[in-house]
Amino acid sequence: MVEEWSTGRGENKTTKEFVLGELDLVEDNFKIKPGETKDYDFNLKYEFIKSKNDKMKDKGGVNGALGKTGSFLDAEKSVYFVSADVDVKGTALDPGDKQKIKLV
Repeated sequence: MVEEWSTGRGENKTTKEFVLGELDLVEDNFKIKPGETKDYDFNLKYEFIKSKNDKMKDKGGVNGALGKTGSFLDAEKSVYFVSADVDVKGTALDPGDKQKIKLV
């Protein structure tokens, strides 16, 4: 699970990527034929990383208001993804994909 965290606007926008959790399924090798699909249930443990503004928001009260204001002024935004890479025997480049998720 990956967080893409950005701050700033326009030319001043910067983005950082944080890995919040990983799961390696190497021991679960299986064969799949072209055109075939496979569903795979899994549990992924992850841990959020909080910015200074987020930590202030959690305190509530005046500190919480300052954290919300700081987050707005810094234009902080987080987008979350689940990313998967597959090791395919006989290929030079292994395929992968990522899917945006919404946390509730």
